[in-house]
Amino acid sequence: MAELLSVANVLGRLLMVLSLTYLLPIICSLIYRDGTFLTFLVSQAACLAAGGLMTLATRRFQRELKPRDGFMLVTLAWVLTATIATFPLLLHLELSFSDAFFEAMSGMTTTGATVITGLEALPASIDLWRHELNWIGGRDFISAFSAVIACIDNAGPGLGAVGPGTNYSSLTDYEIWVLSFTMLLGRLEVFSLLVLFTPQFWRK
Repeated sequence: MAELLSVANVLGRLLMVLSLTYLLPIICSLIYRDGTFLTFLVSQAACLAAGGLMTLATRRFQRELKPRDGFMLVTLAWVLTATIATFPLLLHLELSFSDAFFEAMSGMTTTGATVITGLEALPASIDLWRHELNWIGGRDFISAFSAVIACIDNAGPGLGAVGPGTNYSSLTDYEIWVLSFTMLLGRLEVFSLLVLFTPQFWRK
């Protein structure tokens, strides 16, 4: 049971990172005013809240994962993130859960299959979301997200293509920049220390 809770802790952090992917469709919905703003805002909030609750509820089980935990993590990560990715499709397109899950999983695995008819009539932000899922799945999911988590935690290696037996040399320049930024986010406590050296801090 403890092993599952340790994996759940990582999954919670994966969901919080995944919530950032809703920002592009939210911006797109504001630009095109296609009526999906609340759909994506609610979906992002649900994703962030689910991830935050999972992380907080399992934080005392946080530990370095063992190789055998990776099998459970990969399986649950695919299922859980595809489930979360269905929210905009469920809320706006009113697909059945099975159709929405198929669409999300198809996007994240870059399969390319779809159950949606009339694609040309889709709202711009929904269309962007479908393409974004393909983009997220462009690098295998567990490698991408474990790389982000490893950099935020300043832990070194991740899993998959950035696992202990490999390194980050296969990543593109864009991916390296994103991970460099996440390393900075992971060390934000440094900035609170630097504040002590600013004159404004000591003024009354």
